Amino acid sequence: MKNIRLFVFLILFLGVGSFQQVNAVESQTNSQVGIKFIEGDKTKDSDTSESKDPPIKGGNDDSILKSQKANSFPKTGESAPSMLLFIVGSLFIIFALTFYLKKGGKKVKRKEKIITGLILFGSMSVFAPSMASAAPADGIQGTETGKGATSYGTLKLEANTEGVVPPIKPSEPSGETGNTGALTIDNVSPLLFGEHKIDGGKAEFSTETVAPNVQVSDRRGEGQGWNLQVRMSEFADKTDDTKILKGAELSIPAGTVGKSEGNIALPPETKDVVIAGSIDSAQTIFSAKEKTGLGTWTNEFDASQVKLMVPAGNLKGDYQATMTWSLLDAPK
Repeated sequence: MKNIRLFVFLILFLGVGSFQQVNAVESQTNSQVGIKFIEGDKTKDSDTSESKDPPIKGGNDDSILKSQKANSFPKTGESAPSMLLFIVGSLFIIFALTFYLKKGGKKVKRKEKIITGLILFGSMSVFAPSMASAAPADGIQGTETGKGATSYGTLKLEANTEGVVPPIKPSEPSGETGNTGALTIDNVSPLLFGEHKIDGGKAEFSTETVAPNVQVSDRRGEGQGWNLQVRMSEFADKTDDTKILKGAELSIPAGTVGKSEGNIALPPETKDVVIAGSIDSAQTIFSAKEKTGLGTWTNEFDASQVKLMVPAGNLKGDYQATMTWSLLDAPK
C-alpha cells in the first residue's frame, strides 16, 4: 500500500513537471546597453568586465570548474545548459538522500530508495524550468511568436565645467582666454591698428589683426541663452595716461557665425557695434536666444571692416585702450 502511494505521488510530480516544461518552451530575448555619463572628467563606469586571459593548461580543479561554469551559461535561444544543470542537480539530490538514509542506520528497502529518488527527480522537473528561465527586465518586451523583441539604449548628459575650450579659429595675435566653466568666453582677439603719421583731417584705420573673432561656449545643456557685450576704455598713452586720444570710435561689423564640428544647435545672432571710450558704452555684439547657441560658436569679423576712427587735432603718442567683454547667462 505504501509503495502504491509513492508511485501515485511520483506520477503526479512527473505529470506537472512535463506540463510546465511544455509551457516553458518560449524564451525571452533581451538586451541592454547603457552608458553614463557624469559631470567633470569623462568617466565611464562599468559593472561588468570580461577576462581576456587564456585558459591555463594543467590548472587545478577549481580553475577548471570555474572555466566550465563560465561556458555553461545559456546564450539567447539555448536550452541545453539549463537541462544540464537540471540533470546534475537531480543526481546530486538523489545521491545525497540515499547516502543520508544509509548513514543514518535506518533500514530502508532498495526499492523504496529508488522510488524516493525518482520522486525527487520529478520534483526537480517542476522547479528547474522556472529557475532556469529569467523574467524579462524592465522595458524589455517580447512577442507572442517568440521571434521578436524590443530593448532600449540610454545616455545621460550633464553640464561640463572643467577644461578649456580651444579657439576654433585662432587669430594673430592670439586671443585665447583660458577660461573654464559651463558658460565661457574662449577667445577675444586683440585689435591692432598699426603705426601711422598724423594727417590734417579725420582718419580711419583698419585692423591688422589676422582672423579677428570672439568665441563663446555654452556647455550648460539647458538652452537658457546668453548675451555677449563689449565696451571700451579711452585710448591713453602707454607712458603718460593723462594723454588721451580724444573722440576715437571703434566700429565692428556684424560677423560671420562659425561653430564647432558637428554642432546641430540653432545658431546665435551677431550685431554690428560702434563703441567710444566710455565705461557706459557696453553693447551687445553676439547673443543667443532661448534654446539656441548651445555648444561652441565664433563671431568672425572681416578685418578690413573693423575700423578705428580718429578725429583730427590729437597729439602724437603710443595709445592703447582696454576692451572689456561680458558674457551674461541669459538673452537680453
